[in-house]
Amino acid sequence: MEFVVINDTNLLTNYGLGLLDYSVGAPVPDIKLIDIPGRAGKLDASLALNGKLNLKSRPITITLRTRNADFADFHKTLTAVTTLINGAEESRVVFSTDPEWYYKGRFLVSYSKTNAVTGQITLTCANAFPYKIDNSKTTCNFGDVDMTDLTTFMACNTRLYQGTNEVTFIGYEYNGPVTIYTGMQLSVTWNGTTYQLINGKNYIPEIHFEEGENILTFTAPYSTYVRVVYERGIQ
Repeated sequence: MEFVVINDTNLLTNYGLGLLDYSVGAPVPDIKLIDIPGRAGKLDASLALNGKLNLKSRPITITLRTRNADFADFHKTLTAVTTLINGAEESRVVFSTDPEWYYKGRFLVSYSKTNAVTGQITLTCANAFPYKIDNSKTTCNFGDVDMTDLTTFMACNTRLYQGTNEVTFIGYEYNGPVTIYTGMQLSVTWNGTTYQLINGKNYIPEIHFEEGENILTFTAPYSTYVRVVYERGIQ
């Protein structure tokens, strides 16, 4: 049976909710048309801001099914799912049919229970984020990094040696701001600008990768590890 994982919770394993159906709509292009006197037709200024077509949102609907659940058990499950959804400012959704990616948005919960055996819970988001985000460990998307947990840290890190290190990161169509975790003070250079990093978490919104190869140059006083965290996605 197919399933869905929301905010790192498998709804099938935890609540017996199988994935009955889902629909992910195409992102909505942000079209900018301008009337110019004397011009035949409107001027398409959709690419004027940054040279590419911006996307606004996409609709997502998820239908979940319970089996062998009486009314009391169903309402307990409904409460748990509602708490899971409403407790997050923005939910992350991973489908078992597309596990390498996740979608994100604020969902609404509705339900239908007409007999003592089956029931349905429907999750809808009219304005989900337009890109689906890479769910692989290479981007280390979720949560802060515990620098003392070497097993977790080593699973997604970049080894630096004493001196200058050029490290290449691959950007997708969409790339979020970069956060760098380090175990010591060092520096990083991006597009000619150098940033001083403190021990721990460094959020640097000025570092914003483009599609393709992106090079960060680290200068380290000693050999160490860093973790570079950023979202990257496609339509």
